[in-house]
Amino acid sequence: CHDHLVAWLVRLGLSGSMVPDPLLVVDSDRDGLPNGTDPDDDNDGQPDATDCAPLDASLQLWLADGTTCVVDDTDDDNDGELDLTDCAPRNPLTQVLLVDGTTCVANDTDDDNDGEPDATDCAPRDPLKQALDLNGNCVLKPKPTWTALAAPTRLHSGPAVLLADGRIAVLGGVGPAGTAVPWLDFYDPAQDRWSAGPDLSKPRQFLLAVTLANGRILACGPDVTCELYDPTANRWSVAASMSQARSDWEAAGVVLTSGKVLVVGDQNGTATTGEVYDPALDTWTSTGTLAVARHHDQDAVRLADGRVLVAGGWAGNGFATVAQIYDPTTNAWTATGTTTASHIGGRLIQLSSGKVLLIGHAGIWGPASGAVEIYDPATNTWTVTGSLLTPRGYVAAAEFPSGHVVAAIGTGPAVGVTAAEIRDPVTGTWSSVAALSARAELGRLFRLDARTAVLVSRSYEASGLRVTRLSLY
Repeated sequence: CHDHLVAWLVRLGLSGSMVPDPLLVVDSDRDGLPNGTDPDDDNDGQPDATDCAPLDASLQLWLADGTTCVVDDTDDDNDGELDLTDCAPRNPLTQVLLVDGTTCVANDTDDDNDGEPDATDCAPRDPLKQALDLNGNCVLKPKPTWTALAAPTRLHSGPAVLLADGRIAVLGGVGPAGTAVPWLDFYDPAQDRWSAGPDLSKPRQFLLAVTLANGRILACGPDVTCELYDPTANRWSVAASMSQARSDWEAAGVVLTSGKVLVVGDQNGTATTGEVYDPALDTWTSTGTLAVARHHDQDAVRLADGRVLVAGGWAGNGFATVAQIYDPTTNAWTATGTTTASHIGGRLIQLSSGKVLLIGHAGIWGPASGAVEIYDPATNTWTVTGSLLTPRGYVAAAEFPSGHVVAAIGTGPAVGVTAAEIRDPVTGTWSSVAALSARAELGRLFRLDARTAVLVSRSYEASGLRVTRLSLY
């Protein structure tokens, strides 16, 4: 209206200083105050300078593009999201942009309202809020679904290990006839196909198997004898024998950073030391004396600093609650605190944070338990964390890049279970996910990438060996 008034006065022959300032003349709301001195010329409660629609538009402050008004309302579109963190405020100048000037920065934890939190969303509205792994891939919160894979050509209950070429080897164990077998079978996840390998030198039930740093497989027990499988030559050869009989039920084996292998535990708990195998020399040497001699159902894991943590299982005639650490540089053992609960068949999972989870307690001798504890090497302390929803031990578990841990199957009250759960890395609590189609007492969960894993499970009751793919989407 300002421009129209000036034009009308000029037609009347007035110009320059003779033309009065309309802001000092026009009183749009007829409240006795000219628009130029009236702070709210339409009496709507919003000062003209920050009103998107004053009666006199010349009083409105405009953006550089001349199209959008500037308001001091902290939520100018009344959508419940403050302008500073709104991806689409009425006034885009109140919106904080990324360096590229194209995407808004919102404090909304789900800025595209798709139900997936931004930190684990592969396509949030603001890509800077997306968590990436070391390879630049999006970090997904696992939402497990299970898919049955190719059925094994031979059913046996031996341990499974992962080879360097991505295949999974299953060795020995008990066959359908209920007797020990010498079989070696390979599962190829890329081809979803099984193939047979050369037999072990003899049937081995409850054998201990470890993949060495050089790619070979070391298989020992349940007596003192050992043998080596060479995947390049596709054959077995005799290896040096241990000084003590050990098996996968009674002992745990861990590859050290040096490439050597530590085994600890024996059938009767009479061994006061562990043993270290040197693949280069094909020799076994004893470790220092154990802080607590242990046998049956413990687990071991290599820490980030190269030491080995051993926890759970039996000690003497009772449950072993004293954990201990082996230091390869000194060849010595030291006690490292006491767990709050017993963990027969407890599984140790090395987390990306450097801490270690100890999961579950099998219901073989007494009630099963879902107790979970976390060990912090930095403080040398154990802390109780959220328990499994389904009490059990011998779980198959793995951590994913998002920090979530998936635990499946296991031994509950003397039988296998089908339950699967996922642990939230922030809250430490577990929630149920899709269960397996068949129960199993124990197995291994091999993570293939950020989204998929393969579960090799064993069921002694059914003399069954099953392979299942875990898909995370």
